[in-house]
Parts: sequence; C-alpha cells; structure tokens
Amino acid sequence: MKHKISQVTLAHYLSLFAQEKETRAVRKGLQDQITAMLRGGAAVEAGPIEARLIEYTSVNFTKANLIAAIGQQRFELLRSKVEPTPHSRLRIAKHKEGTNSKANKKQDAVCQDFVEDEWQ
Repeated sequence: MKHKISQVTLAHYLSLFAQEKETRAVRKGLQDQITAMLRGGAAVEAGPIEARLIEYTSVNFTKANLIAAIGQQRFELLRSKVEPTPHSRLRIAKHKEGTNSKANKKQDAVCQDFVEDEWQ
C-alpha cells in the first residue's frame, strides 16, 4: 500500500513557507539598513558579533549578457551544444473551497521551491 501525504503535513509546509517569506523580508530590511550604515562609516558596537562590508565584483553569464557579447546566432549555436539539465520542483497550493486544482488558477497560497530558468 502506498503512503499518503497528510493535509496536516502540507498545511505545515505552507505555514513554514509563509514564515520564511516574512523572515526573509525582515532580514533583507535589516541587511539594507546595516549595509547603508557601514557604507556611511558607522562603527560596530564592541562585542562578540562583528559586521563588515565585503565588496567584490563578479561576471554573471546571463542570457542577455551573452547575447549582447556574442550575438543571438552564436548564442543559439552555443546553447544547442549544451545538454539540458533535468530539474524537479515541489509545488504545494491551497485551493479555494469547492474547486479542483485545474479549475483553480489563483490559489490562496502557493509555494514553489525552485528558481525559474531564464535560459529557456
């Protein structure tokens, strides 16, 4: 007999996802505030926790950057030589009452643990 994933488990997952989004937003706000203060020359209070700003540069190979550098035709040729990478994603959604998953395009809560691939 196959096991079933309970509604309690799915609801718990959705609630954790919502908490994570909230926490991420608060953390991002604090990160921006601390970064601005460090850039402005603020000192860090003495104690066991330190904060410093580490600045660096990097090269990002995005689709737009590559097309700008080598052109659309060469980009498509290069892309055709690379094997696709298989991905999977978990999507959990809360339905509105009285609808099924196909009929309900706008769910109350949706979480997807993946990043859209801009290269597709």
